[in-house]
Amino acid sequence: MRADVARQLAGNPPLDLTENDMKLIQSPGRGIALVGPGYFRQLRNDEEVHAAVALAGNPLVGNDRQFDLWRSIAYDGQVKAPS
Repeated sequence: MRADVARQLAGNPPLDLTENDMKLIQSPGRGIALVGPGYFRQLRNDEEVHAAVALAGNPLVGNDRQFDLWRSIAYDGQVKAPS
């Protein structure tokens, strides 16, 4: 978490999504999800996780509150109910 705060203070947010970026996010209570600009998909099985890691690389791991923040960033600040 300190590294995230340091990146934010330095102007480099931990989750910076540009036009075609896809990122994996993960937390203990929320699981793992693939996010992109305006996109959120909760990954439900190992097959989905392996495919997403091949596409987006290793997940950004944080706590549940960080996961919720990253999801809202993907939705451009609009928090959506989890599906």
